[in-house]
Amino acid sequence: MTIIYVVEDDYLQLEYVCRILQDEFGPDVEVRSIRTESEFWRRFEEIASAQPACVVLDILIQWAEAAVSNESRGPGSFRTAGLRCQKKLSEDARTKNISVIFYTVLDRSDVLDFPREVHYLRKDVPDERFLALVRTLVTTGRHGNII
Repeated sequence: MTIIYVVEDDYLQLEYVCRILQDEFGPDVEVRSIRTESEFWRRFEEIASAQPACVVLDILIQWAEAAVSNESRGPGSFRTAGLRCQKKLSEDARTKNISVIFYTVLDRSDVLDFPREVHYLRKDVPDERFLALVRTLVTTGRHGNII
């Protein structure tokens, strides 16, 4: 079974993205969600084992859900959390070939040292463009082409 991970801390955005992906691919694809940076780190071994077709990753991610967590703040600003997650994926031999889509409200120019090996879409692009990119990654396994 093909797996897609969505890493997004905004509940409504997360639900929306998961729903449009599930509607697009149906039962052939399992969409798994991650809501915080700390959850990403806790579930990294699962991601490595699952070998998803892609990871849809927001750049601005909270370390933990403040309302339910006493966890201390993570390793840095939420403004770079997605970059840290992508860096971990790209540096681990088991996950370095997993395609990453930065799906964010940030302009590319807002991100210093933007990684070359990731895809980038703003959240305000039409759903069809987002789904076309994911469809391409799911069906061809393309990696490293910025769109």
